[in-house]
Amino acid sequence: MVKGSSVSVSMSQQHARAWRCLERAFAGDEEMLAVMVRGLADAWRESGGAVGEASDALDLESRAVAPFTRLSLTALGARLSARDDEIFASRDRSLKVIGRDAKRLLTIAGTVEFRVRRYRDTDGRPRYLLFEDTGICMPREKASRGLKAFVASMACDQAYRPAAAHVAVFSRETLSPAAVKDAIETCAAPLMARAEEASRRWLGGEIVGEEKTGTLFMEADGVYCHLQRTRAMKKANTPRWAQVRDAKAYEGKTPVTGADGGTASNRCRNVLVYAAVEDGITFADRLAGLVNMKWDLSDVKRAYWGCDGEKAYRDIGELVKADAAGVMDRWHLNDKTRKLAPEPLVTPILKAIDAIRPDLALKTMADWMSVAAHECAGRENDRFAATMGKLTELYKYIASNRTRITDASLGTMEATNAHVVCARTKHTGLAWSVTGLDSMVRCRSSLAGTGRLTLAPAPCAPADKRPTTHVTLEQTEQYQLKPPLTATQANRLHDGNGTTGKQARVATAGNRKRAIRRGTR
Repeated sequence: MVKGSSVSVSMSQQHARAWRCLERAFAGDEEMLAVMVRGLADAWRESGGAVGEASDALDLESRAVAPFTRLSLTALGARLSARDDEIFASRDRSLKVIGRDAKRLLTIAGTVEFRVRRYRDTDGRPRYLLFEDTGICMPREKASRGLKAFVASMACDQAYRPAAAHVAVFSRETLSPAAVKDAIETCAAPLMARAEEASRRWLGGEIVGEEKTGTLFMEADGVYCHLQRTRAMKKANTPRWAQVRDAKAYEGKTPVTGADGGTASNRCRNVLVYAAVEDGITFADRLAGLVNMKWDLSDVKRAYWGCDGEKAYRDIGELVKADAAGVMDRWHLNDKTRKLAPEPLVTPILKAIDAIRPDLALKTMADWMSVAAHECAGRENDRFAATMGKLTELYKYIASNRTRITDASLGTMEATNAHVVCARTKHTGLAWSVTGLDSMVRCRSSLAGTGRLTLAPAPCAPADKRPTTHVTLEQTEQYQLKPPLTATQANRLHDGNGTTGKQARVATAGNRKRAIRRGTR
């Protein structure tokens, strides 16, 4: 076979077919064909040396694959540059080219290099049409959206620093814990926007789900997580805790067969999980929007709403679906009852609750209180008063929720609390910012519902930067008299001596070292 005018190459028929296939694939990109062929030959030669020179099995696999990874990065850079040329040829002629920048982008496979044109629109703003078309990254970002989704998925199961170290194994580039936090917030921003859009469309009556089901189960609960508080924040009386509200909706439970052939557990079918740091009304509106976006509630014949009996969560259920039958989570009843007295004394109450007979449980408690008051008459002490107070509180709790104690197949919310929220946010020593906590629980709820965390390559505007603070912490009555201030406002406070308060710092080793050096001068 003759290739070119001065080179004659002899090939077998099989090799000739493969070469013609290459020529057809690179039609119009003949220069890139030569680059890829030479790169493939170099990668094959380099990987062959790894077999005898590797120090261990991990080094063998890494050195054997790395040359081909570099070749794929070269191909990705060429593809992006070619796409930029296509956009340039078909662009709106009112956009003027003001430069062509060299871009280094960190991906999951490594760093890719390419060139991208910078335009100026009629308003004088700079634009990058390649990023708007592909959505691979924002103009000022140094990491791709695919890498951010991968990093966020890993950070949902481990701390930021180990996640950054593990990602460095894949990308062969160092990654800071701050970049991992930024990836979490970047992935949480579209989830929050989707919930807000669903709420807006649901309130406007524009949204109807496509999935059909005759029975729908919904549950909700809350978890308190510890917040970061610097010295200035303590002085400004900022809250110490933030409540994470989480809810789930599913169509029923599917038995999971164990290794011995029996039923090991039940798995929720077609589940939707939503968690956020929001006030009750906002949470209810967004949850209702997401539920209506997923299911057509007009076909739901029976709907159940389960919670722990608190009025706030009962109100959320009424906003999501007004005709849903309320169901009390019996775990809370059993837990409150067991904490009241030793097991032999509360066994009749537990049996009445398990038998779905709240009237019998109330009668047992009333008889217990009457006997205790009669036998301890004249000998009351503080311990007796505390026990009677707890018993009276439990009696009122059961009486106000007696219609909600049913045998409906719910009771999965506590496991959701443990696996979705507490497993990552309530370890010893963990403290969160409000934004960081909200972003983390949003990402983990998305993983629990869909099984993966993705960051869709959507068109982006050049002015977009990292997500701003999109959470407002709900104020309670305790903080209404003295509302919390921002860190900037807290730094401007003056104490009784008229000196300025110390600045709020992030607790990093670098700041501590600088503080020590300043103190020794």
